[in-house]
Amino acid sequence: LEKWPLQVLADRIAQLGFNCVRLPYSTQGVLENPVVDNEALKANLLQFQGKRMLDLFDATIDALGKLGVMVIINNHNSESGWCCSATSEEGIWYTSKYNETQWIKSLTTLAKRYKDNRFVIGYDIR
Repeated sequence: LEKWPLQVLADRIAQLGFNCVRLPYSTQGVLENPVVDNEALKANLLQFQGKRMLDLFDATIDALGKLGVMVIINNHNSESGWCCSATSEEGIWYTSKYNETQWIKSLTTLAKRYKDNRFVIGYDIR
């Protein structure tokens, strides 16, 4: 959302013929649901300034669903941010900062939130 408007991204995904995408989230993002920094929203400031992480997640799922693109929600990280260094603790579902109970709470929070959305078709739980 920093480089391209959400609708442009969703349209492009559909135009390329994808019918399903994996949408990553962090355990921290769901549990804390922070206001998203304006720097991360440069291409979408008018639409999303002052919005929280789950507001953007909802809008992304809605934009994709309106185009018939299904979503697999992916618990990609425990901590928000980029992943996957050689020293990262992010390989399993819990870390020293986010335990298994918190991980399960993030999953159940999203499962309840999207239980009636027919375009959310699964969860990738690491």
